[in-house]
Parts: sequence; structure tokens; C-alpha cells
Amino acid sequence: MPFLGPPVTFAAMQRRMVAYIRGLMADGELTERGLARMVGVSQPHIHNVLKGARSLSPEIGDQISGVLGISLLELAESSELAGVLEDRIAADADFRVVRSAAGQISPYQRFPDLTAAERWVRVPASAVAGVERPVLTGFHADSELAPCFRGATHIMLEVNETARLAVNERCWYALRWGGSGYMRQVRREGGALVVLGQRTWQQVPIPDRIPLGDVPALAVIRARVVWCGPDPRGASWFGQAGISLPMPAAS
Repeated sequence: MPFLGPPVTFAAMQRRMVAYIRGLMADGELTERGLARMVGVSQPHIHNVLKGARSLSPEIGDQISGVLGISLLELAESSELAGVLEDRIAADADFRVVRSAAGQISPYQRFPDLTAAERWVRVPASAVAGVERPVLTGFHADSELAPCFRGATHIMLEVNETARLAVNERCWYALRWGGSGYMRQVRREGGALVVLGQRTWQQVPIPDRIPLGDVPALAVIRARVVWCGPDPRGASWFGQAGISLPMPAAS
């Protein structure tokens, strides 16, 4: 439930800062002349601010905050801080921070480094439920993919090694071959990795069958694809069109 207290405005924080300064002066811990000297303004200016004849500007307020060693958070009421903190904890519980890797899974580019973060993005926890090591990266569909994937510009990947090795032909995988990337369905067969669905008359750079005796499976299967769709960065995931791809059935 969102915090229902009145919003803490900038004007309210200005008033609290002035009241705090007046309190220090009433206790004999500070003088107008001393504060003016520390801040680098005239004593009449400080006097007019304290009596309300002039407003406390953000610039002077920041200087006073610095010389007195007080954070604006210290001027907030306990109930205000508790309410905001409660809301933030609740909101964070519904989201995960996910690595966003530069580059694209594409036959026309080098396979991206999925271990390096270009930036980090917050995504709803429900979007990556059951995904141990999610990574977001770019995507460019080649002619072999179904038309429904051609509008996708980004994919969410599971890079956990166990998930990569548990090959399921219902799932989609990000494969690395010849230095480039492909999104394909695969299955294991007779010590080889069979790439499914390649039925075009055009020559495809990735073979239909990859002997795993020569190439380690993890060197080819770089991730399982969890989601594909438009770029979700800087936008609401719930407002984005996209496709959640099949995950293996629980054993």
C-alpha cells in the first residue's frame, strides 16, 4: 500500500532548515555572524532569511547543509521516513536488478559478452521467475525464425550452466557458432546437437548437426531464451508487447 501521508515538499524542507538554524542559535551553538562567515554571505542576508523576509535559496541551503553537516533526511519526520522506506522495500521485493549486455544475438554481429554489464535494469520479478542468472541483450532475427520473432529487438536469457545443458526441444536457445549468434531450438541426438527448423533453400551458416565430441556443449549453447520483444529499458515491462518463451517442465 502506498504511503498515504502528506507529501514532503521542498518548501517544507526549507522551513525545517530555517527552524533548525533558529534552534541552534537559541541554544547558543551558532550566531548569525558566524553562520554568514561560514557560508560566505552577508549577515543581513542570513538575518532576513531567518526572520522570513527572504526565502532560503537552494544554493544557500546546500551550503548551510554542508557547513553544519546536516542531511535533509535528518529534517524529515520519523513517520515520513518509515512510510517511504516501507513502500520502497515492498516495491523492491517485486523487482529484480538484471544485467543488460551490449550487442546483439545476431548472425551479422559478434556474439555479445553476456558476463559484462553495459547497464543494469529493474524488471518485474514475475518476468524472470525461476530464472537464476538473467541477462538482457539485443536481438536481430534472421530469416530462419518464425515471423512473430522478427519484431523483437531484445531477449532475456538464462545463462545458468545447468539450464543450458538441460536441453529441451520445446525451449529456444542462444547459440554461438562461427563467432556469431543464433536463436534456435535444439535437441541432443547420438552425441550431437541437432539444430531444428532449418528448412530454407538458402545456405545457413550454422549446421543442422553439431558433433559434441569436437565442441563442448556449453561453448555452443550460451543461454536459454526466456523472453523476447521490444526494448524494455526505460519503459514499463507491463506495457510492452513481447513473448514469454516456453520453459522446461519441472521434473
